[in-house]
Amino acid sequence: MKKQILAILILSAGLLFAEGQEVGELPEILVQDEGGGTVSELDKDSVVPTIRLPKKKLEQTKAPSLSEAISGESGVDSQTSCATCGSKRVTVNGLRGEHTTILVDGVPLHSAVSSFYGVDAVPLSGVESIEISRGSGASLVAPEAIGGVLNIITETPHKNEVGLNISSGTSQNWLLSGSISDTSFTKNSRLFVSGQWNRQGYWDSNGSGVWDVDKNGVADAPFFSNAGLLAKVLVDLGAKDGLELRYGWQNHKMPSQKRGYS
Repeated sequence: MKKQILAILILSAGLLFAEGQEVGELPEILVQDEGGGTVSELDKDSVVPTIRLPKKKLEQTKAPSLSEAISGESGVDSQTSCATCGSKRVTVNGLRGEHTTILVDGVPLHSAVSSFYGVDAVPLSGVESIEISRGSGASLVAPEAIGGVLNIITETPHKNEVGLNISSGTSQNWLLSGSISDTSFTKNSRLFVSGQWNRQGYWDSNGSGVWDVDKNGVADAPFFSNAGLLAKVLVDLGAKDGLELRYGWQNHKMPSQKRGYS
């Protein structure tokens, strides 16, 4: 009986001590990964098989386009269906390109027509990661994506910075990309802008001025240029509420062929 009374007294004293303390709010702590990995990562929390390509790996590949950035991943392939017009589709799990949906921050990017010509116009500058989900049911907003979904995660500005990248290669290949982050765009908003322009020139493999390996008079790799722009504004409405405005522009251009090639 004495032990029970003593236990009740100790419990009552603990409750009185807890009530006497003032409850304070802890400051918000943001944990951000500045570097990221250099290899593909498997997202174990996803209900479908998902591979994540971090930013550092995308930078190491030096890929000028989305199709080259995801090439080599398991179950993913990009196909050029027409060398004359430069149409390209991304296939997942061996299914046709129309069964693959491309998202930017979870929002569908392409329609059925633009997915043919706008794949390589997606600006990779300012991309935080690319998530590749294979299989049906990967996206609730794209029920037709029975092959899989590519979700491009763009950077969220946490500091003011400017990035610029210029590279060139053989066969008149050029790449120009850049991004701007402004955390004090207005009082409660942040701005992020990224753009990219790349050009693929003729590959003179046989001295004819174009890449015509089978010598049938048709260019096997067309001359084209891609340009893309992505701008988004993040408005902080409260501690847990926010508004995001996004604008995207893409242009795929193929000038007339030369020397009678088509």
